[in-house]
Amino acid sequence: MRRQRFTSSTQFARICLRYDCVVYYVVRAARKHDAALLLGNGMKRLYFFNSFNSVLRLIVLVAQEAFADKVNTFCEAKQIHADVSAICFSGIGQWFMNAILWPTDAPSCPQWTNREAKISCSSQVPSSAVVVVDVSMASNFAVRDEFERYGAAAFFNTKRELVAVWIDHEEKMVLPPPAGVDRLHPKARDWEFAQWRFRVSCFFQGFAVGHLVSVHWGMSNSLLIGTRESLDPHHPLRELITPYIHGVITIDKSAIVNLGSERGAIVRIGALQMGDPPEQLIASLANQFKYETFPEFLASKGQFPPGMLESMPLYQDGLKLWNVIETFVKTYLSLFYNDGNSGLRSVTSDPDVVAFWCKCKATSEGFCNLPTLTFDNLVGYISTCIFYFTGVHELLGNVNFMTMMPRCLSGRIHKRDRFGDRPFQASIQDWYRIICVVTSTTLKSVPMLIPQQFRSASYFFNRASKDAMGAMRQLSKMNVPKCGAKSARDHRLGMCFQTYADSLVELSKEITAANETREHTFGCFNPKRLEISVSL
Repeated sequence: MRRQRFTSSTQFARICLRYDCVVYYVVRAARKHDAALLLGNGMKRLYFFNSFNSVLRLIVLVAQEAFADKVNTFCEAKQIHADVSAICFSGIGQWFMNAILWPTDAPSCPQWTNREAKISCSSQVPSSAVVVVDVSMASNFAVRDEFERYGAAAFFNTKRELVAVWIDHEEKMVLPPPAGVDRLHPKARDWEFAQWRFRVSCFFQGFAVGHLVSVHWGMSNSLLIGTRESLDPHHPLRELITPYIHGVITIDKSAIVNLGSERGAIVRIGALQMGDPPEQLIASLANQFKYETFPEFLASKGQFPPGMLESMPLYQDGLKLWNVIETFVKTYLSLFYNDGNSGLRSVTSDPDVVAFWCKCKATSEGFCNLPTLTFDNLVGYISTCIFYFTGVHELLGNVNFMTMMPRCLSGRIHKRDRFGDRPFQASIQDWYRIICVVTSTTLKSVPMLIPQQFRSASYFFNRASKDAMGAMRQLSKMNVPKCGAKSARDHRLGMCFQTYADSLVELSKEITAANETREHTFGCFNPKRLEISVSL
């Protein structure tokens, strides 16, 4: 079947807005967010698009208006213009960005953490490059004949300008064209196609590898197996963990069948060969995962130019969210275990916690570096899991806006000659498939992070009040981590969750205010948009 592509704004708008039920959201979004988007015609209330960009912006605003809790903050540079620099410095590319080290004894051999590009890349890296987003690993996977392989790396200078794109399978470094050349000039087309290949590769690495393998089949399975096989239902550690593994068994099994199978969504919206056993692909991707806390992850990125990493939303919002989560987990666990400042029992003296730790460590090779069980390491592990299930899952898995725009990214890379003189983009078939997958997996009702904390606080407050007469009697047993105690401890647990919820609300307001002044908005770590688990 011949693949069609978008040839006009009218065609694209007709596909996106063909049902009358969206007209309400079209008008409401336009009038609320940007009245200049539409031109009214007197009292008849007829509306007309001003330009192609208006169509694109309005479609995004419609989605944000209709599904405010399910989509990220709109950013025109990322979602419409597909600016590679914006995607890498304030989008999904932040997760894969690392600093470049230029050794003085080998100036022609630059190095960076988590390098995936072939060794032949080193001699071709521009001397002005200081950071790189390397998503070249997927070039090792064969694709069907009509598509190009994934795998690319983008290099940036101190001004955050894209200075080169490495195409890993072809072992070729593509440089920007001379200033002022026509868009159809061969060098301009090479540069445009290289950026397109990088964006698609970044999406594949983020969604298929980071989202599915690391978050779902790595972090969530590790915590789930350790919890269900080692902890009693009323164990205090399990009471802390349970909301964050809500629906994990169902969604992870569904992901293997519907996404990771031989004819699953990854293959059908992507370009991988259908004959390759999915288990081998998943195993090879899983080996790339390594457990580390978020501060350790940031430190492993290398030495950035002064102020560059600190100015990125990944660092600013991510560390704030991490600190709120870590403080909550530490406060909760210190009510039951010795944190070095109390007379309670240690975590190593609880056989259930010891069994839990060993089970989590044995779930996959990625957790073989899980450190020795201590109070601080237990806090770090639980905090990392929560951080992955909320913020990282949103960053790598919620690509609603990015997939709405056919020129932004796609699941596969068609051969260059298929495009002719058109801008590189997803075909209508590819765009429709990926929209269906994203819509069917992100609009499911899932408990949200902040409301769940208020519900947990109410639960513990109510549980404490039911046995107020025995509060002092239970308080005398504080040195024994007795599960389900209706006591003063339950009141302290309620206060713990209440404080956590209030901190998340304040952080949400802070991030919302920060986005008002940022060049490119970023909402992936805003607590008000985060689900409490990966069950979607």
